[in-house]
Amino acid sequence: MISLDEAVTARLESHGERFEVLIDPDAALAIKRGEFEGDLEEVIAAEDIFENASRGDRPAEEDLE
Repeated sequence: MISLDEAVTARLESHGERFEVLIDPDAALAIKRGEFEGDLEEVIAAEDIFENASRGDRPAEEDLE
């Protein structure tokens, strides 16, 4: 797992909601290129999902369903 200091924010917009996760930028690029071979747990810097990662705001449970 990558440290939080090295992580970048990945955003996903779905059904009018925006979600953010902290990820390893190099692994994310490898995934995008189809070159990643490994466990996705290595990509994620934090197991939390955020509405705004910089503020630490988490979405409501209903929004995640």
